[in-house]
Amino acid sequence: MARTIILGYDGSECAEAALDAAVDVARDRPGSRIVVVHGHHVRHYWLHANFTGIKRPVQDDLEDLKRHATADLQPLLDEACARITATGVSVEATLEWESPSAALIDVAKREEADLIVVGAHGEDAVGHSLGRALLGSTSAKLLHYSSIPVLVVPLAD
Repeated sequence: MARTIILGYDGSECAEAALDAAVDVARDRPGSRIVVVHGHHVRHYWLHANFTGIKRPVQDDLEDLKRHATADLQPLLDEACARITATGVSVEATLEWESPSAALIDVAKREEADLIVVGAHGEDAVGHSLGRALLGSTSAKLLHYSSIPVLVVPLAD
């Protein structure tokens, strides 16, 4: 039976390991597909360019922030998709404008996914400095709130 696998991807070493694991799972079920998801939460507040204080961005500011974020993040998603396509697994990608954990859960529901695959911690996680003892916030939230199975992939030794 084919399955839809949601892959949380931020380009970190753990995300790379999660990508490999997602491909392995997809290969076990012919016809499966992977949806690569990057959740990016645009900050609600930001510092004025002249450092006069903090304000809420107006809609035009938010759209400008999203354009810049897309320009930075799309190549990351394209690279992940190219790696997955090279394995023969069907893939698509989406950039979502919410926290990574919320994005993964929302896309999993929307796509009627069977599995979410993430690295144990992401690019900016405390886990990098404390070794493998801690899960990152995204993987921890998914384990608590996801209604579908979550595969958390640590760094390989």
